[in-house]
Amino acid sequence: MAVGTPGAEMIGERELWACASTVLSQHGDGALAVVAERIGELALAGDQAGMDVWKAIAERMDKLTHLEGPTQ
Repeated sequence: MAVGTPGAEMIGERELWACASTVLSQHGDGALAVVAERIGELALAGDQAGMDVWKAIAERMDKLTHLEGPTQ
């Protein structure tokens, strides 16, 4: 199972990494803005579990972008 965040416990680690990769590939430089907007929408709706999932995706996106490093 996934990380210790309440909403992410129903989503497996593979799915979180796949979502992170997909968001990055679909939105490129705008990916973080898309995630922030989604978390904001979920916050307004009072959906803590959804927010936890998107925060977990954002953490993996950060790790993926740091693994790739700068392009030359």
